[in-house]
Amino acid sequence: MGRRTQSREIAARYGLNLRRERQRVGLTQARVADRAGVRRPAVSLLEAGRQAPTVELTFRLGGALGVHPAVLLNGMSWDPETDEFIIAD
Repeated sequence: MGRRTQSREIAARYGLNLRRERQRVGLTQARVADRAGVRRPAVSLLEAGRQAPTVELTFRLGGALGVHPAVLLNGMSWDPETDEFIIAD
């Protein structure tokens, strides 16, 4: 798996996690964006897997959703032996 493919898969998984948590707590994209101090299109792009998050944004979004930032990274890990990211199904 090439680096570009890995990046897209990571962004897609992050987006799924973000959408799932946002819907679980019953917030709109606009409300999450407001609480995180970002614009709504940023949340939309993240949920669509079209933008990779920064560490700071992960913390902001976790706080906005009332979850630990690691929740947004669920299902993703890295194997140092193969230098590959593992994305759970």
